[in-house]
Amino acid sequence: MLRKISSAEIAQVLHDGARALLSKNAECEGLRQKVAMLERRREAEKLASSMHAKGIEREVSFGDLAAHLEKEAENGHLPEIQRAVEMLVPNMGIKTASLTSGDERRSGLHPFEQFLLDGLVGEVG
Repeated sequence: MLRKISSAEIAQVLHDGARALLSKNAECEGLRQKVAMLERRREAEKLASSMHAKGIEREVSFGDLAAHLEKEAENGHLPEIQRAVEMLVPNMGIKTASLTSGDERRSGLHPFEQFLLDGLVGEVG
């Protein structure tokens, strides 16, 4: 035997269902935001690690650098920073040679540096 449902009961079910859906939607949105925050943090820490490994911003602590990069990620700037860091070779922050203005032999200089100092291009080898 079928039981008839009144319009008031239907309205109550629809109202309760709508409230439950809105509540779950808000919960899902909160979780989406937390996941996005964790992903930004993970990417910022990964980039900070790469930067320190390449000798960039070593004077800044890892935590501070990661926090700064996380803020840059929130502003949408992290992809550009990542591309710039990828272009650098390891140990770019370490001084490996120095240029002088004297006439002594400039050993260890790149031919381009020698050209700038001497006006000559030395042999590459």
